[in-house]
Amino acid sequence: EFASLCRKMLLELAGVLGLLIEDEEAEDEIPEEIRQLVAERQEARAAKNFARADEIRDLLKEKGYIIKDTPQGADIVKL
Repeated sequence: EFASLCRKMLLELAGVLGLLIEDEEAEDEIPEEIRQLVAERQEARAAKNFARADEIRDLLKEKGYIIKDTPQGADIVKL
């Protein structure tokens, strides 16, 4: 678990600095169901339906994913 957290932190910091660029293959690892839930969450946030957005966030967490909201959009992170 510690190594996983360190890896995530390293990737996040390297991404901020522009040192690592994720390839398109990494995006393919995320199932379509998860992508649809993230899109639904984004729509709920845009409609200011924060209760629904929180429900979807919790559902995603149960499925093993967390969402990090960034200025560029939502990042999907597999736990």
